[in-house]
Amino acid sequence: MRFLLPLAVLAGASLAVPALAEDAPAAATSSAKAAKPKKVCRADASLGSVMPRYVCHSKEEWAAIDKATQSATDGALNGAGPSLKGAGN
Repeated sequence: MRFLLPLAVLAGASLAVPALAEDAPAAATSSAKAAKPKKVCRADASLGSVMPRYVCHSKEEWAAIDKATQSATDGALNGAGPSLKGAGN
């Protein structure tokens, strides 16, 4: 009687293994189709630290970040920064 439970568990596990083996190739092909974009890492110099902090993004994300940074810099240099009217004066 004590041997029936482990035998039942072993039989159930042996039936589940082929089912898992059939799913493995399907998962491998779907992961190959949905390849992640390559990450590009840049060193970010922060104040108060000698060690650089590395930030990683895709090429498209870096292009968007560079564009936003450039437009913010251009706006600050051209005087189109945030308005300070009514800021407690």
